[in-house]
Amino acid sequence: MKKSILIGVLAALMLFAFTACENNSSAIGLVDRITAVQNVTYVVGETAKAADFTFTGYTTYGDEVAIDSADVTLDDTPLVKGDNSVAVSYQGAALSSKITVEAVEVTGLTVDASADEAVYYATVTGTSAEKDVTLPTERKIDTTGIVVTAEYDGGSKVLDNDDLTFELASGEAWTSAKDDVVVNVKLGTAATATYKIDIEENLIKSVAMATTEDYVLFSDVADKDALAYATNLFVEGDETPANNEQPGIYMVATYQGGEVVYVVETDNVEYVTGTSGDETTYGALSAINVDLTKSSVTVTARYKGEEGIVGLANTADVTVDITKDYITDLTVAVSNLVAGINYGDASSTVTEGTPATGTTTFTVTPVMASEEAGTAVAKFYPTADTSKAEADEDYWTFAPADFSSNIAGQRVAFTVTAVIDGETYTKDVQTNLVAAKAN
Repeated sequence: MKKSILIGVLAALMLFAFTACENNSSAIGLVDRITAVQNVTYVVGETAKAADFTFTGYTTYGDEVAIDSADVTLDDTPLVKGDNSVAVSYQGAALSSKITVEAVEVTGLTVDASADEAVYYATVTGTSAEKDVTLPTERKIDTTGIVVTAEYDGGSKVLDNDDLTFELASGEAWTSAKDDVVVNVKLGTAATATYKIDIEENLIKSVAMATTEDYVLFSDVADKDALAYATNLFVEGDETPANNEQPGIYMVATYQGGEVVYVVETDNVEYVTGTSGDETTYGALSAINVDLTKSSVTVTARYKGEEGIVGLANTADVTVDITKDYITDLTVAVSNLVAGINYGDASSTVTEGTPATGTTTFTVTPVMASEEAGTAVAKFYPTADTSKAEADEDYWTFAPADFSSNIAGQRVAFTVTAVIDGETYTKDVQTNLVAAKAN
């Protein structure tokens, strides 16, 4: 079927001159109208595609210009029966007028799935072991090899699968293995057909061991020196203690369907706790003897659940570092720092010049890697007196500390330096100065 359609005047922004290499004539002018010939039959529910038309443009001088269909884009709204008014863009610019596209009613829809080689696995439940990845509750149907034919009065045509929807029929589910699962194929809202797929049992094809981020054992922290199995992975913003992430090691299972899942330890994971000759002893994580004098411990775990494939390599190792607790940062709480005081002077104290609002206080506390509470550093030395500190003495100071030229209310910035066990740590701080107490 061929049908000539007139397209209106092009938008001003895309009215550019065509050169001879782009046109059928050497004349130069503005393209002000286009005609199109529909070269294929469309059925209800399809979308019009520029490649199915022959376009011709005409310049303001009356010269005919060939229009490449690759430069034309048609609106992808599904077609209805009869004439459809379809919006058009040319070289990326929308035209003010539309073209008319004819579509005929579908009398039947058939599916040939003989070339379908897609394999579908049942979905699984549990916790994803990949951050920000949710386990799928359904599968996307692979339409490769699926040929859908629409019949209409006077003929038939193979449809573009992009114009169709594929979904499991009512009553079918992705959650368990089953043969001959019915898939509905729809063209728009009226034409439907079905074919069948098999959903396979989804088994574990590999296991691995992992640790939560920065997980280590602290040899000198009583409640952080024993191995733990991680729980509540990737929980963020939940202040409920029971829901807090428990750092530790954990097993990850990769399923045939591609899911990467955290393995619940209970009844599914056991550990090598000892060997004697050819004999290996398995038991609980707590039964592993950890030598805290070493720099690390390697844990071998075994999957003992029932979801593995035949021949599953069900053991995996993970190494956990062992270290003494260490300082990662400082916290500094400061209040009532007085304007007009030089705290850097020799023999100065942080309580000098008692302010009207209360005593000047500093609390300088190390932040520990284990997240255990650090011990505040008690001794303060003015910058001028730091040389008086004993070689093994813990102390803190800050600079710049001369606020003799400042007034109350001004915001000041300084750096606190703490020397702890011979190591130096710093923290940048800001605060507002207060007025000294009136006599």
